[in-house]
Amino acid sequence: PNVFRVEAAAFMDCTGLTNISFGSGVTRLDTSAFSGCTGLRNIAIPSNITSIGIGTFSSCSNLESIAFGDSLDSIGRAAFSNCPSLTRLVLPSALTNIGDASFAVCPRLSAVLFNGDAPPHGTNVFMGSDQVVVYYRAGTAGWADTYAERPTALWGPVPQPADFGPGPDGFGMDTTWIGGQTAVMEACEDLSAPDWVPVATNTFSAATSRYTDPGWTNHPHRYYRFRMP
Repeated sequence: PNVFRVEAAAFMDCTGLTNISFGSGVTRLDTSAFSGCTGLRNIAIPSNITSIGIGTFSSCSNLESIAFGDSLDSIGRAAFSNCPSLTRLVLPSALTNIGDASFAVCPRLSAVLFNGDAPPHGTNVFMGSDQVVVYYRAGTAGWADTYAERPTALWGPVPQPADFGPGPDGFGMDTTWIGGQTAVMEACEDLSAPDWVPVATNTFSAATSRYTDPGWTNHPHRYYRFRMP
C-alpha cells in the first residue's frame, strides 16, 4: 500500500517478465518502467493509475492487449511506441493528454476507440502506425474528419444498404464493424413510444457480420437500431 509509483527503468529489459499486477496505491508509471519487456502479452492498468510516463511500455514487442482503467488521465511520449503486436485499443473518457509518438511504429494497430471527448495530443502520435482508424462515440465532442493525422469514424456497426432486406432466414442486413467487437440489434414497432427488444447479438469475428430478424413478418412495422452490450 505504500508504493505509489513504479520508478523510471525499474523493470526495463526484463525479458522474462510475463505478468504484472499493480497495487491499489500505485498512481503513476514512470519513464521506461517496463520498456523492452518482450515477455508481456497482456496488461491490465487499474483505475488507480492516472499517469503513464515517457516510453513506459515502449518496445514490448509481444504486447497484444491493454485494458486501461477509467481514471487514466495522461499517456506520455512514446509510451507504447514500437509495440508491433498491438491491434486494438479502447481509451478511457478521462484522458486529457496523449503525448508525442505515444503509439508510433505499431504497424498492426488498426482501431483506436475513444470513450470520451477528443483529448489534446502531441505530434506523430501514430507515426508508422498507418492502419489506424480512430473511433469515437456519438454525443462526444471535439472530433473532426481526422485525429492525430488518422481518419475518424463513428464508433458502432454500420449496416450495408446493398444487403438490407428479406432473405431465407428473415429480414437481415450485412453489417461492418471491428473484429472482436460485440453489438446487439434491437427492434421496435413504434418510434413515438419505442419498446426496444433485442433481436440478435453478434460478435464480429471478421469485418462483416449478418444480422437477421426471423420474426419480422409478425409485425406491421419494424424499426432497428444497434447498441453495445
